[in-house]
Amino acid sequence: MLLTLMFATYFSPSPLSYLYMIRNLNSLVSTNLSPDKKP
Repeated sequence: MLLTLMFATYFSPSPLSYLYMIRNLNSLVSTNLSPDKKP
């Protein structure tokens, strides 16, 4: 997951890529903090 995000950010270094990565990281953190809460 993280490697894919890193490669995506590397091959397309644009603000959207960073926002996408941050959004996914926030989702992962939220899922880890509340595993019983599924989207």
